[in-house]
Amino acid sequence: MKKIFSCLVISAMMLSMVSCGVEGSEKAAVQTATENTAETEKPSAPPKYAPSSEPAPVDINGDTFIGEWSGGKNRISIEKNGDGYIADIEWRTGGGASMTDSRLTYNCVYDESNSVMVCSGGVLYETEYLGDGETEERKVYEDGTATMKINVKNREWQCGVLHEYSISWLDDKDDTFRDYEFDKTQ
Repeated sequence: MKKIFSCLVISAMMLSMVSCGVEGSEKAAVQTATENTAETEKPSAPPKYAPSSEPAPVDINGDTFIGEWSGGKNRISIEKNGDGYIADIEWRTGGGASMTDSRLTYNCVYDESNSVMVCSGGVLYETEYLGDGETEERKVYEDGTATMKINVKNREWQCGVLHEYSISWLDDKDDTFRDYEFDKTQ
């Protein structure tokens, strides 16, 4: 059984090399060039994420923002609402006896000239957990403003480029999450 499994693994590795376009002569040329470079100069370390010349697989537009985004235990949910969008943001601060849940809801429109979501009318509610198991909810403000932008990271992956999307939330009202990134989850 172990021999069969080993043969399958080796076969899969060989097939992946062939599908990525690696041939014996190319491999030998790369190996020879690497050896010659090593003798003459010390090569610099490659960048952590190699830049890609390929464009993102989708154009950034208002609908690109739709979905669920998370950063740790914090989340943003954006959905279409008529000609605009609704953004709900939730986060938790503190812990133990002094824990507070916050929920901020914005009305947003997509600014096509700057490729950002412009949000206004933000209503912030905080729910404080009291020591006796009770909760207290209060409205903190209802005039929040913010800007959200999509970030795209390109990473070399197997035989292609992987595009990872995140949102930066730039809160103008109280600077809660200045430049905090939320990754796309749905």
